[in-house]
Amino acid sequence: MTEETLFTKVGGQAKVDRIVDSVLDRATSDPRLRKRFTGKDMPHLREQAKLCVSHLCRNEALPMDLARVHEGLGVTPEEFDLIVSFFDKFTWEVGCSPDESSQMAALVNSLRDAVIRK
Repeated sequence: MTEETLFTKVGGQAKVDRIVDSVLDRATSDPRLRKRFTGKDMPHLREQAKLCVSHLCRNEALPMDLARVHEGLGVTPEEFDLIVSFFDKFTWEVGCSPDESSQMAALVNSLRDAVIRK
């Protein structure tokens, strides 16, 4: 029997999309992060973020090299931590269990070294 993935547990693509949209809506309006998104192609960024989170939740390899994507952006640990906290918050808001919220935050946090470039 195949183990159920987080993707299935949280409710599939529709829920992942809602979570990512909520996280990005919050990030683009948060004064600590909004400068990171000014002038960016947000529809494309949303699409790519949803794709990455879906792959993470299905325990699949990411479809892109996040280190290359984030190269030169100078994302700080504090900014990254805010994004992780938004994932934790919004998984709760769409009805995920505490365990699912923790798993989602841990999966996103696993990308830390690729996103935060020294």
